[in-house]
This record gives sequence, C-alpha cells and structure tokens, in this order.
Amino acid sequence: MSETLDLKEVQKIVADSVRGLSEELRGGMSPEDIGTLAADVKAIKAAQEKFAAVRASDELSDNRKGSASVREYEKATGISLDNDAKKGKGLRAGAYLRALAASYRTGRSPQDILSGWGHKALAEEAVNVRALQSGAAGAGGELFPGGFLNELIELQRNMSAVRQIPGIRTLQMPNGTLTIKKQTGAASVGWIGEGAVIASSQPTTGSITLNGKKLAALTAVSNDLLRIADASADAFVRDDLSAEMALGEDLAFLRGTGLSGQPRGIRNSVASAMVVASGGDSAALKRNDLVNAVARLAARNVRFSAANAAWLMSERTKYRLMATVDGNSNPSFPGLETAGTILGYRVLSTNQILNTTGDGDESEIYFVCGSECVIGEVRGLELAALDGAAYYNSTAGAVQSGFSQDETAIRAILVEDFALRNDNGAAIITEVDYTVS
Repeated sequence: MSETLDLKEVQKIVADSVRGLSEELRGGMSPEDIGTLAADVKAIKAAQEKFAAVRASDELSDNRKGSASVREYEKATGISLDNDAKKGKGLRAGAYLRALAASYRTGRSPQDILSGWGHKALAEEAVNVRALQSGAAGAGGELFPGGFLNELIELQRNMSAVRQIPGIRTLQMPNGTLTIKKQTGAASVGWIGEGAVIASSQPTTGSITLNGKKLAALTAVSNDLLRIADASADAFVRDDLSAEMALGEDLAFLRGTGLSGQPRGIRNSVASAMVVASGGDSAALKRNDLVNAVARLAARNVRFSAANAAWLMSERTKYRLMATVDGNSNPSFPGLETAGTILGYRVLSTNQILNTTGDGDESEIYFVCGSECVIGEVRGLELAALDGAAYYNSTAGAVQSGFSQDETAIRAILVEDFALRNDNGAAIITEVDYTVS
C-alpha cells in the first residue's frame, strides 16, 4: 500500500531526527529548543502510532485473504469455527484433523497450519500433548486436544444408535480396566411367628470386568482438501471419521463376540430365555412380538421405564412397522410416525442390525434397558496420518494406493469396552421378516 510506504519513509526520518536530537541534547539546549523538542516528540509519537495501525491493518487483511472461504462459510451458515456454535459442533475437530494430516506432508506444526488457514484461536487451543518429532506431528501419532476430543466424541455419540439408548452409563477406565460389582442373588425374607428365630441370609454377588479394546477407524482424505482453508472440508473430514467410528461401535456393542479384540455385545450377552423368535407377520402378531419382549424384562424385575429403555432395529424393520395398518387402515403403531416410539419407548434404528440373518432375509429387534448397559472408556483419541500410504478399502475389497490417488490416510484409535450388567437386561426378537401389511 502507498500509505504504508510513505509511513516507512516517515519512520526513517523520525529515526534520523531522534539521532540528531540526541546529539543536540549532549551539546546543551536553550528553553526555546526544549519546547520545540517536546512538540517534535509528540509529532513523532503520533506518526509511529499511525504506522503501527496501518501495519496491523495490512496483516489483518492478509489473514482474511488466507481464510476468505472460512469467513464466507461462517457468514452463510451462521456457524463460527472459533466459537464453535452448537450447529457447528465438531468443525474445530475437522479443521484440526486436516491440519494434523497436512503437518505430516509439510513438516510444519498443526498450530502453524491452522494459523495459516486463519484459525488463530484454534491454533492457540490446539496444544500437542504428545509430539515425537520437533515441529511436525510425531510419526507414532499424537493425542487429540481435549476440547476437540469432546466435540468429536459428542458427534460420534449422536451418530451411534447404542450410545443414544436412554440411561446408558459411560465410565472412565484410567488404567485400561474396570471391575463393577453386581448382585446375582437376593437375600431371603419370610414371615415368622412370635419368638421364632430369624433365618439369616446374604445376597450373592458377582462382578463384570471391562478391559480396554481398540476401536480403530481409517479414512483416506484427498490432499486437495488439505491444501485449502475451507470449512466445508473440515465438515467432510469430521463427518467421515465420526460416522466410521459410530458404525464400528454399533456393530460391536450389538453383536460383538468378545473375541478377536471385540467387546461382547448385547446379542451375545443375554440369557437364552431373553431371545424369542417372531410369531408372524400380521399386524396382531407383530404387536404381540413387541409386547412379549417388554414383558420378558418386566417378569425378571428389571427396573425400566420410558426414561431408560429403547428399541433398536434396522431401518427396514422400522419403516415396515410404520407402514403396518389394522383392518380399518389405521396405523398399527401410530406413535412410531408421530413421536418415534413404540408402546411408549423410543425407537433407534441402525443398519448395523443386519437384515441377512436366519434364512438370509431376516433381522432382529432389541428391547434394551439402558441402565443395564455400561461403556468403559480410556480417555484420549490417538491420531496418525501418512501421505501416500497404502490402505485397505473395505468397500472395494482391495488395497488402495494413497500415493497414486494423491491421498493422505488418517487413522483414529479409541480404547473402550462394553458390557451388559445382567443377562436379563435386554430382550431380542429374532427371525424378523415383517412385510408391509
């Protein structure tokens, strides 16, 4: 800017003037000269302040140019990345993920990259809690900054059906393991006559142990996304990683075998008496299936209500129940369409409940008491990224070359476990093959 250049010249003149005035002071000055000096000093100070203001304006302009798309996104959507308004939950995490991946490619720190994209507030918050190399993120990965972790986990929980069961309990496992005591048998009671001896008894107890198991997600990001400062790119990376982790959790928490590093899911934790096959496909039989599932928990004194219990089913099953009508063409389950409930209990749907069980076209319905479910977590999301890495694409069923496709692989690992406190805490309807009726 021409104004800036003029001020730089002024700054040089000021410096020369100061040197001249200093020499005059050493030689002695008259009262008139001192008055003139005071006026000159005041003018010099004003010129310096103006120069500093213009320079700051230039720097702000440069930063805005570097983050123009970010600011345009914020203006269009009303979502602030720095303040992370509720609608933009996790966008800061997406920005940090992209910066982390870019740091492996460029050798610059994630904070430096965030600053270059115009995310100065995020850069200040994003303090590395582990760095195995100077500057760039370490080759062994690093832990996600706490504030960003909370946002990403919250988003993941909103995508996970199991985590949305009301009343579900999440506990921390700082040492990677947690033992929870439980009562397996009640103390006996009875009526006695006058003077009779009261028989003593004690409740029997047991325990369940949660051990940290690794949930790993791998996503390949186009390097084009890492080269731009765009909030939509942050959202893309955020949503992709969160969805992968949520799907992995749902599958394990529902049907995990407890083997090969998996948690033991609900399906493999319930007692055999809590599993019953569907009675049929008519509207009356469908309703009977559902009432019977609720009744099985009630018969075993499980403490549940609409505040801590929910249904879990596949999307196909949910919409077929929604389309079921009675003899007068009225919806058989009106609450499903109006309030997302059946028999007063919330319905959660996920395609991690398969439609290919049994004869290959059957599904399952879960009725779960959330208070009987426990998720143990070891704090910290570990991230690693590698430009050009080869990775296994499960959709294509083949190893893909990140180098030839100009991609960076981002890996995320959470350590956690799941347990059903009692084997009667859920009921499962199997052989579900409802049609529209």
